[in-house]
Amino acid sequence: MTSKQTDLRGVDIMATASIKRHVLPGEEGGETAWFYRQNAFEQQEIFRQVAFKRCHWPELADGVWSKRPGYTYPHILPPGKERLAFHDPIADAILSYLAKEDIALHSEALNLKSSQVACLNFLFPLREDLSLAKFALRSFLPGLREVTGIEFEYTGPRGVTAWLGEPPGGKRGQNRTSIDAAIFWIGRSKRRHITLVEWKYTEHGFGNCGAFASASAHAKTKCRSLDVARDSDPAQCCLLTTGGDRRSRRYWEHMQAAGLSLSALLRRCVAVPFRDHSIRSCASFCWQRMSARAAKPTTLTWPLSALPGILRCTGYLGSFARCCLRGAPA
Repeated sequence: MTSKQTDLRGVDIMATASIKRHVLPGEEGGETAWFYRQNAFEQQEIFRQVAFKRCHWPELADGVWSKRPGYTYPHILPPGKERLAFHDPIADAILSYLAKEDIALHSEALNLKSSQVACLNFLFPLREDLSLAKFALRSFLPGLREVTGIEFEYTGPRGVTAWLGEPPGGKRGQNRTSIDAAIFWIGRSKRRHITLVEWKYTEHGFGNCGAFASASAHAKTKCRSLDVARDSDPAQCCLLTTGGDRRSRRYWEHMQAAGLSLSALLRRCVAVPFRDHSIRSCASFCWQRMSARAAKPTTLTWPLSALPGILRCTGYLGSFARCCLRGAPA
C-alpha cells in the first residue's frame, strides 16, 4: 500500500493532479486566458486582491471556483479559510452574527471578489456603532436623525416568505429573496425609513433568476419572448411560478389581486420582470411595510441610479411597490 504524497503545503498531490491551474499574466505553470476575459475593473481588483493574499498568507494554496471545482484561481482562498475573507478585527464578530441569525454564507465567500463579504466588511462596523453609522451615512440619507439598526441578508419579518410563495426550506441568504443590507433609520418628523442596499463589487448585473439559469434552452427562449403586456396569463410562462414547491412564487398573483393593469404598467417590458433580484426585494419590503410590525409610517429608499435601465424608464418599481402595498395583508 502506497503512502499519500503531499506537497510542501500538505496538499494531496494525487487529489489535485486533475485540477487545472489559472495564474496571472506573466506567471508560469497555468492558464492566463481567463484573466483577459475580465473587464478593466475586474482585472484591477484581481491584481489587488491577489497581491493582498500573497503578502499576508504566502503559504496558502489557490482555491477552486465553486461553480467549476476543477479549476483554481489566485484570487480564491482554499477551503476552510472563510475567516480570512473578512477584515481581521471584525471577522469573529461577523461570523458570530451570521451563526446567531442563521444566515447562509454564500458559496463564493472564499472568492476575494465576493460581494457578500465586501458588503459585510464595509457595513458591519456601522452596525456595531450606530453613531458612526449616522456620521457615515448622513450624506446618503437626507434628513437622517438616527440610525436604529442594520441587518444583512434581510428577508423581512416572519410570514413574508410564505406570502411571496418562496420555498419553505431556505433561510436568510439562501433560497430566499434576501436583501444584501437593510438600514433602518429615523428622519424628519420622526418618520421611520428603511433603505435597501443591493451591494455589487465586480458583478455586471443585479442578479438573476435561479430557475431561468437552470432551465432548458426552450424554456429560456419562451421566457425571453414573453410579452407581459399582451399575454393574458403571464404567470403560466414564468419559471418562478410553475414547477412544484420550489417554483411557487406568487408575484403575479399579488399584482392581479391589487387590481394592477399589467398591460398599462409593463407595455414596454419584454420577458419576465421577476428575473431581476431588485424587483423581488421590493416585494419583500412591501410586505414588511404592511405587516403589524410597521406601527408607524415607513418609507422605502432605493437609489434610482442603481436600478436597471428597464425599471427607470418604465417606473416599474414604484408601481409595483404601490401594487404590493395595496395587496399585502395588513
